[in-house]
Amino acid sequence: MAEQTDSEPIGEQQGCIELIRCVAATNKKQKDPSYIPKLEINSKALEIISERFESPISIIAYVGALGVGKSKLASLTVEILHITSFDPPLRLFRSGAGSTGVTHGVWMWSEPLQHPEENQTGSILVLDCEGMGDLDQNTGTNLYVFCMIMSTVFAVVLRPSRVDSSLCERLYNALHRFRDMHAPYVLPSLCLVAMDMPSFIRNDPTIGDVIISKNDWLEDIFTNTSSTLSEQENNIIRARYDYIRGLLPDIDAVNIDYLPRPLMNNNDKLDIHTELRKDAHQEFYASLKTAVKRMLSNGGKRLPGSRHSSLFIRPAELAALMSDLIDVLNENKMPNADALITRYLLTRFDKEIVEQHVAEFELKLLEYAQDTLGDTMRKRNKPETPDQIKATDNQMKDERDRVTTEYLGMMIGLARYQIYGFDEKLSNGYANVIDQEKALQELPRAIQLKIDNIEKQMNGYQEPESCIRMIRENLIIEDLHRQQAEQQKLLEETKKKIESKRDLIKREQRINCSLALAKPVRIGLAPCAYCGRSGGAIYYTHWKRYCSSGRTGNYYHYNREDGRMVCDACRAVVKIEDQRVECARCGEPRKVTRLYTFNE
Repeated sequence: MAEQTDSEPIGEQQGCIELIRCVAATNKKQKDPSYIPKLEINSKALEIISERFESPISIIAYVGALGVGKSKLASLTVEILHITSFDPPLRLFRSGAGSTGVTHGVWMWSEPLQHPEENQTGSILVLDCEGMGDLDQNTGTNLYVFCMIMSTVFAVVLRPSRVDSSLCERLYNALHRFRDMHAPYVLPSLCLVAMDMPSFIRNDPTIGDVIISKNDWLEDIFTNTSSTLSEQENNIIRARYDYIRGLLPDIDAVNIDYLPRPLMNNNDKLDIHTELRKDAHQEFYASLKTAVKRMLSNGGKRLPGSRHSSLFIRPAELAALMSDLIDVLNENKMPNADALITRYLLTRFDKEIVEQHVAEFELKLLEYAQDTLGDTMRKRNKPETPDQIKATDNQMKDERDRVTTEYLGMMIGLARYQIYGFDEKLSNGYANVIDQEKALQELPRAIQLKIDNIEKQMNGYQEPESCIRMIRENLIIEDLHRQQAEQQKLLEETKKKIESKRDLIKREQRINCSLALAKPVRIGLAPCAYCGRSGGAIYYTHWKRYCSSGRTGNYYHYNREDGRMVCDACRAVVKIEDQRVECARCGEPRKVTRLYTFNE
């Protein structure tokens, strides 16, 4: 995976860039009840995510009402996570104190940020979403849905610290889109960010502000009603509170101290990094740092639909999912991302589990036919009798049924544990077919259909039976010398097939180990001789126009070797030195100045 390093930057550092743009609709389209608001995603931003970020990726999405300070908080988050100030200064998230918002669509910080905890690996991506209230309901809801599906923490910024009827309605509308979705484990952690609040407090009419626990504060937030609303309106708010808490039972909260006056300045020239660390702002700095660490405590972004702790989404995979999700949101007024989420999980299941286990299944049956049954038949030195033929065929059938059930059980167990995270530990097998079928029925329908197709594929594999038939044909050859020659030829061919299967399994195992280790291939580039783009070190990316998978992948060292690498999208193993590197700006060839070794 590719990420930018301080010592060897790739490309131009930009700071915040636009990720999603809301396409303005004409007056005619706005009046059309069937019109679906459109969103556009920035391909340059997706390229940056693919090239510069490293998995696991933690994604903080700041959302909230217009003018609560989301963009300012996003800039503060960037500066508190970056150890040194940017030189030269980069463009921070735009913020302003006017009555209209300055952030439109969704913006992202283009530089991968590092975790404040030294033992944490991967990158942090910060998103700043347009203030709700500045958009029509459908567009605003779609932005919320995007941020919910793509983030690890959906951070709702509150200033003042309450979820009023307007914000409650927006959260409810966004979450209501998930009503008909059946894919589990899609929603992120919801975190309420209470600004200008040194401690969680409750206002007592007699004694004033009283410090309370976070849980009590959350209870107050989600039971708050208004004396200016009718009883019916308050009942609607209560019902929506209950819906939000029912769909997101583990809601968290963080509090941040009062923003120091110097940091209220929205001038682009303000050195936030230095100002933030002044002694006069120690309390604010400490509260902000604690809040950010809390929001990052959920870990990296997993593939939506899975709760397995280590099924992290990869950078190019994340970029592709973002693009595909925008397409889904643009297709329907009530979009459903089930099919999209299922497709990404099925791809992982197919590439990381099915291919290896089907190859092992075929090898096991072929070895049984050749070595076990074949040796018994050859030792007779004469053709089988009808009873012997029947016995051999029954043995082959029984072994096929046993091995088929065994390997289907393995793949069901791995789907439950490794892909969807249903089981805390990997199953060692099922006691009987009934238990195995029950475990399968608990998986999503798409996996059930996939397993059915795999079983058909296994049943269609007839090489073992063909091997037995060929042995029988050779046994009835009258010429002993010809019989011996044919047997030798058959033996060599079968051994080659077995070796080929073994090589395939070893290759798939090495690929899976290489992708699990995830050591990205790094190369050094000279400045572009054609457009002058700066040189530096990059992690090698397999662009989708060349990748047989049809999407962009990342290259990783294959089997800890310095000379070969594997693409996580198409799983092709290629020599590192043979690859052509093109300039992302002009498309011309780039000169490779250095190939980093595995241990560098």
